[in-house]
Amino acid sequence: MLKKVVEILGKIQITVIILFSLLFLNCRTQNPPFPGDHLSIVPKSEAKEGIPEALPEIYDDEDIIKLHDFYTKIRNKNSTIYNVTWFEKRIKQFENNTEGSMISPTILPLLSFEKDIINNLINNMSLDEKIGQLFILDLKIKSTDKYYLNADDELKNYLADIKPGGVIFFSDNIKTNSQVAGFISELQSISNIPLFIAVDQEGGRVSRLTTSQNMDFLKTPALKVLGKTNDSGVSWHIGHIIGEQLSVLGFNLNFAPVADINSNPDNPVIGDRAFSDNVQIVSKLVNPFVQGLQEAGVCSVIKHFPGHGDTLTDPHSGEVSVKTSLKELNRNQLIPFREGISQGAAAIMIAHIKTPGIAETMGLPASISPFFIKNILREQIGFTGIIISDSFSMGAIKNYWTADESAKMFISAGGDLILRPVDAAAAKKGIYQAIIKGNITEGRLNESIFRILAVKLRFGFFLDEYKPGELNLDKDKLIIDSINKEYERLNGKT
Repeated sequence: MLKKVVEILGKIQITVIILFSLLFLNCRTQNPPFPGDHLSIVPKSEAKEGIPEALPEIYDDEDIIKLHDFYTKIRNKNSTIYNVTWFEKRIKQFENNTEGSMISPTILPLLSFEKDIINNLINNMSLDEKIGQLFILDLKIKSTDKYYLNADDELKNYLADIKPGGVIFFSDNIKTNSQVAGFISELQSISNIPLFIAVDQEGGRVSRLTTSQNMDFLKTPALKVLGKTNDSGVSWHIGHIIGEQLSVLGFNLNFAPVADINSNPDNPVIGDRAFSDNVQIVSKLVNPFVQGLQEAGVCSVIKHFPGHGDTLTDPHSGEVSVKTSLKELNRNQLIPFREGISQGAAAIMIAHIKTPGIAETMGLPASISPFFIKNILREQIGFTGIIISDSFSMGAIKNYWTADESAKMFISAGGDLILRPVDAAAAKKGIYQAIIKGNITEGRLNESIFRILAVKLRFGFFLDEYKPGELNLDKDKLIIDSINKEYERLNGKT
């Protein structure tokens, strides 16, 4: 499988280089000096000869710009993209972003040759491989409840059996920078299809990378602090600072930002994890945070759809519900999610929240509700990215449905990625049997696989890894310190 992926992408890299060269020569002979002279496409090492079987007949100037953005600059961790005026002239910039940075790679539509690559990958995957892509697993030793710090034989065998789409790191998986980077590199090396390497790094009290005293990782403020400043530039900077540090270690997916409105002060889950209790402030700041994170090459997962801010109980323990109507959701809670989606967020996390006031949900939590996934997220809001469940190891799911039942319900409802199933083998088997029996069609399965692979392709997962540049942590620390001081000033502490 990996060999086929390399061959396909090797072919397309050669074609992109040729097309870009032709455009370059044309501009040089007919126009003033080409504004992108200082840029270069990095060819894939040992690229295969030949061209893809299907390519668009015509590439215009804008297509080439998109290609160049997707396959080179978005994975460049040196942040040199901030001075490229060639792109600035052609792509609308976020109005409050003074850095002049690039837009997220998921905003622009897929080109036809990208669709060809993804479909070729899908056509060469076994049913077992496809189903495995639907899971993000924790790295936990089931027999002892301890967490892996490296990929031993037991973990390798487990991953080889499930063939997951990704894994998630928790604080107990994280000790030092070198240990984390080495662990991630090892995990990627044993996977045929590049993995999502996920983490919860929101800032504030949900910061997995700053728990260990031996980690060299800047602690960023809680989103409540950013909300108090109510500054889009501040939100962008924090998203980008988090993203750059994650990317250097090998993380490529972050469950952030929180887009919930902290409307209930007695909420046991959200609190200072939210930007604000004001819908306008939350909506304003979600957008640039997503942009900053994704420009650093890390997929943003906005959470917890359709909004966890008004709950009174914790889904880790059991059932959670909110007394709200669809009209109220559209007027308040869903607005920040729409904003993040408009900025091209790679994924949305859907929560285990029941809404008894909305009859169409039929009493199901949003995470396994066809109404919320298909009718609201896909059709009403128009979200085309990945829908990820909140953890299926939470009491709100595991106390009421078996691993195979909840997995089948989520995929049938239109979801894409199942986070932390209680029993991954049972969940995988359940989906497999549902497909064999015709209860879930392979076409439905392929829809999710397409969305998963599309994000992995466009964020450069299949490309040769770039060597990370030097991060200016001193400068980033100054930015963080100034934000904290401004927060204290606004609170009257200075």
